[in-house]
Amino acid sequence: ARIACIGPSGENLSLLSGIVNENGRIAARSGVGAVMGSKRLKAVAVRGTGDVAVARPEELEAVKKAFFETFKENPFNRALGAFGTGFGTSMLVSIGDSPVRNWSEAGTDAMPTCEKLDSGHMDPYKIKRYGCHSCPLRCGALIKVDAGGYATDGEIHRPEYETLAAFGGNCFNDDIEVVIKANEICNLYGIDTIGVGNAIAFAMECWDKGLITEKDTGGLDLAWGNGESIVALTEQIAKREGFGASLADGSKAAAEKIGKGSEEYAMTIRGQGLPYHDPRISPVQGTVYYANANPGRHMDSCGSTTLEKGGALGADPILSGPQLEMYADYDSKGTLMSIGVPYLQFYSSAGMCSLFLLGSTVPVVEYVAAVTGWDMDAAEAIKAGKRIATLLQAFNVREGLKPTDFKLPKRFLQPLNVGPAAGQLVDFDAIKAGYFASMGWDLKSGRPYLLTLKELGLESLVRL
Repeated sequence: ARIACIGPSGENLSLLSGIVNENGRIAARSGVGAVMGSKRLKAVAVRGTGDVAVARPEELEAVKKAFFETFKENPFNRALGAFGTGFGTSMLVSIGDSPVRNWSEAGTDAMPTCEKLDSGHMDPYKIKRYGCHSCPLRCGALIKVDAGGYATDGEIHRPEYETLAAFGGNCFNDDIEVVIKANEICNLYGIDTIGVGNAIAFAMECWDKGLITEKDTGGLDLAWGNGESIVALTEQIAKREGFGASLADGSKAAAEKIGKGSEEYAMTIRGQGLPYHDPRISPVQGTVYYANANPGRHMDSCGSTTLEKGGALGADPILSGPQLEMYADYDSKGTLMSIGVPYLQFYSSAGMCSLFLLGSTVPVVEYVAAVTGWDMDAAEAIKAGKRIATLLQAFNVREGLKPTDFKLPKRFLQPLNVGPAAGQLVDFDAIKAGYFASMGWDLKSGRPYLLTLKELGLESLVRL
């Protein structure tokens, strides 16, 4: 049997809690653990009872062979397999993509010791590599810290890039053992490392600005980079105890309690803590952060960012976008998103890992056709993904959420001072307007147009 369960954070209805599987792989974002906790549902166990039938096995083998010949030669895939997603953490800091001090600073000059956070520094703790079910990449690893103040309680999952950034540069901490320990706590309690790191960095900036003191924190010194306090506050947040109780629902909720102008330091989109890729580096990724029905999700833009860089998502010409300048052509980039976002939805629904899209052209349409026996093409795949994205959008409309409710924090409306985006003022709103127009949604209300619903066969299901 395979088990998906919540931990104490989900039981305590933390809006940062997730659903855990494989002892530490977590569906972590958007507080889905609190959904299970609110229903007093601890776990779901599933056991398969038979093989998965394949409609056209010979065709499937041919697709697999062609894919793996290109997959194994890709240098990005090789680096992921060897070191995991955190292999380039310091590089991302250097170009301004990875945050320093709660997104208030950027670049290697702001954090000269960021190289200590590259995942290769965890090799001494590494026990073995592993991968998700049937994955050829195997970018995960089990590690163990045997001694010292941050020793782990046995084997744990190696922190991913987002976790290294969350408890590393974002909190101005360069001690990788602090990151490992904070990651262990989050996995044990079932809570999102992105959201917890976001909340702690927010609290550290509030401390730095004099908005909170030891009287508020119960004695914790929240000076930038204080590793002991990062670990202690992570556990408090996970348990909803002490000062951590104020942060357990994220930095936006905490800012509402603290007041004093602290809202300026909550790096969220409608309460969802931002992931650790600066939206200004990739304009379409930054737009996906706040234009999608589910905000603040970096993997939802993988298809769009591949197109933005001039790449293709498949062999069919409709899976390639127009060649556009990275920091210009903002009125046209919404068209890229109207291909990339739906394709990513289809791709993810097929059970594929979004990381593959960053290093390979994945023949997912051909895979699905061979397994199911459906004679589908890329146009049908995009249509299926558009149907999913439109249903998500319709859900938000039903719940009274408008596109204007989702906004990037003000810090990202000013140009970066380092990296490829230095000096560039990105017109995210122009991209968003083009995206909504291409998807057939009203920009102000978010409502899908009736023509869009009819095109997707949703007019009987969605009543707006």
